[in-house]
Amino acid sequence: VNAYHLVSAFCGGDAFNLDQGYRGKGQFWLGVEAGDRLLEISGNRPEADFDETWVNTLPDLANLTLVQGISLIDDLSGLGAVVFRNNAGGSLRNSTIINRHFVGASIQDWTGDTIDSWTRFQEGEIILEDNRWNSESRMLNWDEYSTVFTRNNIARAEPALAAYLNDNNQLSEGVFIHNSDVHTLGAFDP
Repeated sequence: VNAYHLVSAFCGGDAFNLDQGYRGKGQFWLGVEAGDRLLEISGNRPEADFDETWVNTLPDLANLTLVQGISLIDDLSGLGAVVFRNNAGGSLRNSTIINRHFVGASIQDWTGDTIDSWTRFQEGEIILEDNRWNSESRMLNWDEYSTVFTRNNIARAEPALAAYLNDNNQLSEGVFIHNSDVHTLGAFDP
């Protein structure tokens, strides 16, 4: 199933959550969310009932605009605005991500397993290219703005991910929704 021209706003959870083996294309999506992740891409869980034959989640997404407003969550460090987890892969291209998370891009690594999203990234099955990431947290380097997280949601900096994102994306300070002439507090509260 391909999905074009979607809007997700003020859901109280993830703006977009792709799972269950979704392999479609998505283009021209707008997501506005105050609290949780802007985009979560989930695959199969490597647990006792894990079935390696299940089709994995590999969406092909382009031209998304994802905006996170003021969050009610105190600690956003382990969440990430765009998250790949549970063996999911996929692509996100030519998109704008405006967030107040302390982390922009996160990829889950089930340490010791090869059935995880970090393996998908290492095998070229996670593609993040030509995106503009705009951080309200003012972390203007990929070492701080991207993480790999473990089974226990413990985040770690990952030089390989930071280098890849630096080479293929643009990271800038809050120029879109932070302006001295515009008061944005509560602007994303419906």
